[in-house]
Amino acid sequence: MGGSIVWVNGPFGGGKTTLVEELSERLPEALVYDPELVGYVVREIVPVPTGDFQDLAVWRRSVMDLGLRLIDE
Repeated sequence: MGGSIVWVNGPFGGGKTTLVEELSERLPEALVYDPELVGYVVREIVPVPTGDFQDLAVWRRSVMDLGLRLIDE
């Protein structure tokens, strides 16, 4: 299929979820992919010394790899 990724970045509480909800209403064919869900899985498998899974290289690689594969489906 192919497609585009729109990465919504910002601080906790900055309105990212609200923005994505608005975008998904305007683009109903869009797939909403929350990288935080990948983090929940990773932290169940890999120790997270800092407490923030975003600090793990495996999380960063997994988020990008899964995102790219999702747009190829």
